[in-house]
This record gives sequence, C-alpha cells and structure tokens, in this order.
Amino acid sequence: MKRLRLSGVSLRTRFVLGMGVMLVPLLLAAVSTVVVFEHMLGAIHVAVEEASEELAVLWRLQVLLERVNVSLQDCLLEERSAEACPAFVDSRRVVDAAFEQASSAPFGLAEERALLGAAREQWQRAGAIGATVLAAPEIQGGFAGGIAELDAHMGRAIELLEQAHHLSEGEMVMSMVSARSNRRSVLLLVISLLALGVAVAAAGATTLARSILVPIASLERGVAQLASGDLSYRVPPAQPPELDRLAGTFNHMAEALRKKEFALADLSVRDGLTNVFNRRELLRRLSVEIERSRRYREPCVLLFLDADGFKTINDTYGHQVGDAVLSRFALLIERAVRPTDVVGRYGGDEFAVVVPRTSHAGGRAVAERIQDVLSAQWTDGAPGWSPPVTTSIGLAVFPDDATAQDALIRAADRAVYKAKDAGGRCVRTAADLS
Repeated sequence: MKRLRLSGVSLRTRFVLGMGVMLVPLLLAAVSTVVVFEHMLGAIHVAVEEASEELAVLWRLQVLLERVNVSLQDCLLEERSAEACPAFVDSRRVVDAAFEQASSAPFGLAEERALLGAAREQWQRAGAIGATVLAAPEIQGGFAGGIAELDAHMGRAIELLEQAHHLSEGEMVMSMVSARSNRRSVLLLVISLLALGVAVAAAGATTLARSILVPIASLERGVAQLASGDLSYRVPPAQPPELDRLAGTFNHMAEALRKKEFALADLSVRDGLTNVFNRRELLRRLSVEIERSRRYREPCVLLFLDADGFKTINDTYGHQVGDAVLSRFALLIERAVRPTDVVGRYGGDEFAVVVPRTSHAGGRAVAERIQDVLSAQWTDGAPGWSPPVTTSIGLAVFPDDATAQDALIRAADRAVYKAKDAGGRCVRTAADLS
C-alpha cells in the first residue's frame, strides 16, 4: 500500500485532512447504521401489520360464523321458518360480505388463501342448507337432518379458518425470527462499519502524527545536539512547509553559531594586535611538537625573534606606529615560514617560531629566510614606518640543546640575547653558548 504523499501541504491543511479522514468514516458508519436500522424496522413493521390484519380478518370470520351458527341452531331447534328468523338472513349477508372482504386481505401464503377459500365454500354450503331447511318447516323430520349436515359444514368452515389463523400466527413468528436474524446481521454490519471507521481514523491519525511528529523529533534532536555543543548537526528538509521553514531557520542559526564559535575559538588563541598565536597557544603547540618529536625521534627547532631597535621606534614615533610595525613584523614572519610552522607572539616585541621535524641546519635556513624577507618586503605596505626592521634570532634544537620544554625555551632565549649583544640582525644558536 502506497503511503499518502503530503509534500507541500501546509500544517493547517494536514489537520483539516486528518480530521476529515478520521471523522468521515465514522459519519458514514453512523449514517449507514441509521439507514439499515430504519429499513429493518420498516420491514418488521410491515410484517407485523400484515400479520395483524390477517389475524383480525380471520378472527372476525370465526366470530361471525360462531354467531350465525348459534342463531341458526336456535331457529332450527325451535322449528321456526325463515320468516321467523330474520337474524339468520341478515347474518348470512354480513358473513358473505366478510368473506368477500377477506379475499382482498394481504395473505402472503398460498396455503392461507386456499384455506380461506375452502372455509368460504363450507360456509356457503352451510348457509344454503340452513336456508333450505328454514324454507320447508312443514317437512317432517327435515329439521333434524338439516341440523346434522349444517353442523358438519359450519364446523369444517370454522376449523379451516382456525388452520388459517395458525398459519398467520406462524407467519408472524417467522417474520419475528427473521427480524431477529436480520438484527444480528445488521449488528455485525454496524460493528464492521464502526471497526472499519475506527481503523481508517487510526490510520489517518497515524499518518497525520507521523507527518508532523517525525520532523518535530528531528528538530528536537537538533536542539539536543546544539545544547551538547555539536554545532555541525543539521536538520534535514522537512514537511509540512511550516516545519521546513523552521528547519531552515534552525540550520541557519546553527551555522551562524558555528561561525561565531570558530571566531571566538580563534580569538582565544590569537594575539589581538598581530593575529599570530598568543603565548598560551604558542606554548601549547610547542608542547605538542616536543611530544611528537620524542615519539618519532625527530628533531624540533624553536626560534626566538626580537625586533631590533623597537624601543626607539616606540619612543620616537609613538605606540600607534609601534603597533603597526609589530603587525607588519609578524606578517612578514608568517610569509617566510612554512604552513606547518607555528608563529606566535611570546611577549612585547618578542616572537617565536616552532619548526617541526627540522634539524639545526634546517632551523638556521628558516631563520636566514626570515631575515631576507624582512629586508626585501618591509616597505610593501608598511604603515607609518618605511625603514626595514631587522631582527635578532636565537635558535635551540630539541633534543640536542634541551630535553624539556622549559629548558628549550631558556636555551632559545639565551641565544637571542647573544644575538642582541652581537649587534642584532644575526642568528645565534644554543650551541654557540657552550
């Protein structure tokens, strides 16, 4: 079964569709229940009404026949003539009319109609016998013979009506049994419709919940990741459009926070004036390189650089020019070294360069390249100070000159002071001090 596609559908429309999917099946089930029950009750009503009408007709005929029989018996026993028994004549017309009316009653069974016809035939014979006997009262012994034959036909007519009565009652009972059976079927149908409606409503509610809760859960995970410090997490595109816009806003916010975090992290390790690493980060990276050198048994060079005559520049031209000189100084140092080398401001006008995986000769080559770059490129955009600034450089090698970080720093520091004492613009090594 294919899943319902809701891409591009707004949250409000999803709720409307979801409510429709949930309510329409239940509404259809309710309407179907009302229609089916109305039909069933109508069928029961028709069956009961027809059976009641049949029973009423048969009951009336039985009562009329009983009355006529009693009236005729009285006349025959008293040996009266037809003129002396006007009630019999009137009753005969009433019974004939009742049989005529019964022939149009809604008898549903052919057997009922046959019994009614047979009863009418017996009545007609009994009526004819009664009329014949009452018309010849002078015949001796006629009354006795007429009474016996009359009783036989009247009894047979009443018996046939009684059989038809029982058939009508049985038909009513069968209708009620059928109605009860239909009631069970209708009840099963209603339960099935309601179950189907509930299933469709549950499916609609599940689809609606999934289309909303899944992207919300994704946003929740994003918030949790963001709260834990993971600014690289991004929420995937979502539906409906409102949640997609929310996901886009979240991703934009996470990206902005990530950039700010990078900027803050960079600020925390950079010198504010020269933009090279500050002293704390410089020492941390030196420690990392020393550990790497110790592990892989490779040398590591530490250079200390001191700008020559920087105090004179500050005193003569002011600190603003001095700051510009330091910024230019640091920039040219970075240009002279490799991308893998670490440049940092150790303090004031002192800088340091960590040169990994480099021997004494390689370190000296880096130091001399720094000197050359300072001389050749100083005037390219140097603000407020055009003469080149030279530098005194001290060089120490791990582990040749020192086997610990502090000892290596002291060795490089002593070497730079040795270069200063030599007049500046030169390189001195820790080995020169021994």
